[in-house]
Amino acid sequence: MIRQVAALAFALCLTSSYASAQTTYTLKETADVHQAPLTSSPVIGHATRGRSIELTRDVGDWVEVAWADAASHKGFVRVRYGAQPLAAFRDLPVIHTASPAPTALASASPAGTQNLQPSQAPAVTPAPIPSATRGREAIAFELPPHTAGFGLRMDPRFRDFGGAVRLWSPYRVGAQLEVSRSTMTSDLTMGHLTSWRFSPALLYALPDVVQSSVWMRPYVGTGLDLTRSEFGGVLPGVNATDTAFGTKIFGGAEFTLPGAPQVTLSADVGYHWLTSSFNAFDIGGVKTSIAAHWYLK
Repeated sequence: MIRQVAALAFALCLTSSYASAQTTYTLKETADVHQAPLTSSPVIGHATRGRSIELTRDVGDWVEVAWADAASHKGFVRVRYGAQPLAAFRDLPVIHTASPAPTALASASPAGTQNLQPSQAPAVTPAPIPSATRGREAIAFELPPHTAGFGLRMDPRFRDFGGAVRLWSPYRVGAQLEVSRSTMTSDLTMGHLTSWRFSPALLYALPDVVQSSVWMRPYVGTGLDLTRSEFGGVLPGVNATDTAFGTKIFGGAEFTLPGAPQVTLSADVGYHWLTSSFNAFDIGGVKTSIAAHWYLK
């Protein structure tokens, strides 16, 4: 009889341990519930402000929650961006991984005494997984929310330099404006051609390639070229000017390192339909450029 009472008390301790392994949290703001721990995954529901939800697993910047409306009875909610908690989780406690429910006690042994089987030992809550490991396990690495940046661009042959402004919307559509100055010479004539180019363009971002060591955003784009050129250097004080208007298409990629999330390096190549009245100089055709942007937000 004493052994039976002791076994029952031990079972109650196991049940209490299981209950405390999960964390119930009351939301400070409404939060979206996703199918997977990615902002691009489908939203399967909304947890409203003041609702208590059960947090069952820590997944990097996300948590797994019990969600009855999902086919798997679970969903994922973003709780922080890096070390910064989101508004709905301003005082989130440490999240413990949920343990499986304990099984029933074993029946009496042949000697008439009751012993706990190995499968009935208390489940051990695993230690928190390091952030890098969590990212590989749950694909929690994401591009920072680049919105507006400015920087410099140039031709890899160091023939032209300029400034650039780039904007991204939440819908993978972006815009940029580049202003550059170049100086060209030709084997066909004396003198040189100095050009100022204004190039507005629309961008579309392809699916991101996100790894723990580098983040890449491929993109394609199309835009306009407005060039003001001045030919001189043949006779002192004698210059000729020309204005050319054309179009362009291009593609490239924007790279970000996790250690400097506000800075990006870009490289692209494109074709420019642009012709100058100075036939000795080819200002159109295939062009390549590299750029660096500092994102304000």
